[in-house]
Amino acid sequence: MMIRKNTILTAGKFQKLLAAVVVLAGLAVFPATAQDNRSVADEFRITFPVNKSILDREYRYNAQAFARLDSLLAVRGDVYVDSVVVVSKSSPEGRYSGNVSLSERRSLAIYDYIAETHPELISRVRYSAQRESWDEFRQMLLDDPTLSSYARERALAIIDADMPSDAKKARLYQLPEYQYYLKYYFPAIRFSAIVVMFDRAAIEGPQVPVQETSGLLQEDFTVPVEEIELSRPRLVIPPLTQRRMLAAVKTNLLYDVVTVLNFEVEVPIADRYSVMVEDVFPWWETGNKYCLQMWEIGIEPRIWLRAWDPAGVKKLRGWFAGLYAMSSKYDFQIDRNLNYQGEYWSAGVSAGYTMPIGRRKRVNLEFSVAAGFLQTDYRHYMPTESYDKLIRDRYRVGKASYFGPTKAKISLVVPINIRYTSGKEVYYE
Repeated sequence: MMIRKNTILTAGKFQKLLAAVVVLAGLAVFPATAQDNRSVADEFRITFPVNKSILDREYRYNAQAFARLDSLLAVRGDVYVDSVVVVSKSSPEGRYSGNVSLSERRSLAIYDYIAETHPELISRVRYSAQRESWDEFRQMLLDDPTLSSYARERALAIIDADMPSDAKKARLYQLPEYQYYLKYYFPAIRFSAIVVMFDRAAIEGPQVPVQETSGLLQEDFTVPVEEIELSRPRLVIPPLTQRRMLAAVKTNLLYDVVTVLNFEVEVPIADRYSVMVEDVFPWWETGNKYCLQMWEIGIEPRIWLRAWDPAGVKKLRGWFAGLYAMSSKYDFQIDRNLNYQGEYWSAGVSAGYTMPIGRRKRVNLEFSVAAGFLQTDYRHYMPTESYDKLIRDRYRVGKASYFGPTKAKISLVVPINIRYTSGKEVYYE
């Protein structure tokens, strides 16, 4: 078991060193001047399976990263390496306390690996656990063109919110895109970054004198700067495939019970609006004694109190308010007691609540009421004794108005969803 001494970076030291790494990494692109003896740096990224801290060479692109790291350090690393910094992070899933410990174990796993394979460098290794990779997650959201702007802004709002990490993850878990992030983002941001810093003066200066090691004579050489560069393997993210609600079809169960057939279509618009069109069409009669014939058509724009994802399927749920307008023609007859024909129109306001039902919550149930003004032109008639004819009553013709409740509904709502693919396959270098 390796004994680690004075290897943990303090927060202040790590910030200074990380700033230096950023600056020095840029220097690798430009030739050094006589006054510039700062280091050049290179980064190797090792990724981990979820909730694991054991090094797995076969996981993702680790085999390539380890091969390049070992090859580079084997070329007289003890002469040219100034320091090695190991920074580990966990993807934003699971409990925060567990991720802190997990990041530390991953850094120590890298430390032990370098100690075993390159023991001459162990005194130059510094490691730090940075806990959760929210910054990397944020950058992938910004760079991913397959996401809708609404999905991106909603995830960014959670990331940037002033709340504990576990609270952010609880909200993130509720997003319809969470499984997409879990599959294509998170494996790439469970990592340990190994930053190897080389002394520029040693690389570009005079060749190293001949040395004798283990009885073998080693030749003089100089490591070219280009050998330090690393071509990081590509991260491939396929197009995003998900479901979207186009519309919902509905029927009012209260009307259906009394044989008043009806049909509605509601179309969601943007993130909190919809337009509903309804058609009520009972059309039956029995021997000129009983008749229920009506054709009513109406329209109702609605505003929903809670916004939804325009690109998702969880729409038309929660509380809403609306304005309606409708018109109808009708023929009602109950033997000789109720015998009217006519037309009416109505307009007013509506309100209601819609909730998902069933084990899989694929259908909704809507409760709503409406109130407003109704006006009708009516005509009375009477059947003959044999019910073979209907006789118009010219003295009972008129117009009536009403203000009050006009509709009550308990509607079964069946969403119409489609699958679609957005964006193209994306490659991250």
